[in-house]
Amino acid sequence: MLSDEAVWSPQVAAFAGELDVVVARYGEARTLTGMAQALLDQAPARFALVGHSMGGRVALEVLRLQPERIAGLCLISSDTLPKPSGEAGEAETRGRQGLLALAREQGMAALADRFTPVLLFEDRRAEAALAGPVHAMVARQTADAFARQIEAGEGRPDHAAVLAGLKVPALFICGAQDSFGRAPLQAVMAALKPGAPVLLIDHCGHLPMLEHPEAVNDALRGWLAEVGLRSPAAIC
Repeated sequence: MLSDEAVWSPQVAAFAGELDVVVARYGEARTLTGMAQALLDQAPARFALVGHSMGGRVALEVLRLQPERIAGLCLISSDTLPKPSGEAGEAETRGRQGLLALAREQGMAALADRFTPVLLFEDRRAEAALAGPVHAMVARQTADAFARQIEAGEGRPDHAAVLAGLKVPALFICGAQDSFGRAPLQAVMAALKPGAPVLLIDHCGHLPMLEHPEAVNDALRGWLAEVGLRSPAAIC
């Protein structure tokens, strides 16, 4: 959500000489299923799949639609949970609609001012080399794209059974200080896929790929070695 290729820039740079790395685009899709189909349309016959946050939910929907094409699955700062019911779900909707109203009324830069600190570990929010590119990334998105992403998130299903049926290597990565509460959920996902490693990165928020790229790249390298694609391709 509110991300583009920049969020994967350290990984693209690290693996460009070894893998055909593709950062998926979702176009005008406004459901997780539509986003998953857009990803599949861009992908080779078989590929390793890495999804971050909302992209992790898209990845799980890809797994539900065409599991035979997935050689391995890595979820970063993500979970399998549906939208909460009751007041918790209503509060989530109000919060996101409030952010969308801010974007429409004051512009994406104002939304980036509000959203960027939430994404990063608090001790690193003042680092211009980290926070600056994240702010710029959020600011160059559009309110219409954000609205489509919100709509897709509203309809997210419970993907626990999908993950439990995974037959290929998995990896779970999360910042220990993820402000969206994803860190405790990594053990829940690992229980659905016994033996899958979990990497919790300390002093890290919601964007491990940018906050601690070396740790993420090392973990991805070990996972990809287990995946063992003959025609290496990775979709992020």
